[in-house]
Amino acid sequence: MKNPFIRLRNFLRYQKTIRAEKQAKRAFLKKARKLHCRIDKEVKIGGARYVSIGKDSTICYGSSIGLLDHYYQQKTSPSLAIGHDVWIGPNSEINLAFPCVIEDNVTLAPSVFITNTSHGFDPEKPQNYRNQPLNGKSMLIGKNAFVGTKSILLNGVSIGEGAIVGAGSIVTKSVPPFTMVAGNPAHVIKKYSFDHHAWEKVD
Repeated sequence: MKNPFIRLRNFLRYQKTIRAEKQAKRAFLKKARKLHCRIDKEVKIGGARYVSIGKDSTICYGSSIGLLDHYYQQKTSPSLAIGHDVWIGPNSEINLAFPCVIEDNVTLAPSVFITNTSHGFDPEKPQNYRNQPLNGKSMLIGKNAFVGTKSILLNGVSIGEGAIVGAGSIVTKSVPPFTMVAGNPAHVIKKYSFDHHAWEKVD
């Protein structure tokens, strides 16, 4: 049986962490209001001290943002920088353990899932996959990009400026600027031509 003093110490540490989380979320929401942002009441934010936001941005109801700065004995370096006039649709989920930037005027349609981390999958290690160290890379979603409903952006991908991700896509590779992708896995279907001022199909 665990030493009762250790149990008490762990409980007090947990309570301290919870209080700090609540204070960080209040500070974030206060700053967001001053910047004329709309953060719906039902939005969940974990690791708010690692989140910054620009003017006139919106995070809709049912959305969840979670930034993880440690996993078992592993320390990570999460951050989320949300630009100006970003719209994060209802029921979207952003899970990060490493830096992510969402630039100005980005639209995330409802139920988008974004992560920049994954578990290790080494079958020769003694730990099960769930308990292996996290792998991850920085992520960037360029200005004016649009990510369609129920799309998934996986670890290590970036979305270029003005790019469009079709609804229901699973993005496993970075998307170049002014490119339209769709499918599972997502692949390029159109590119924008500034000469012809139109989206053109890719053969």
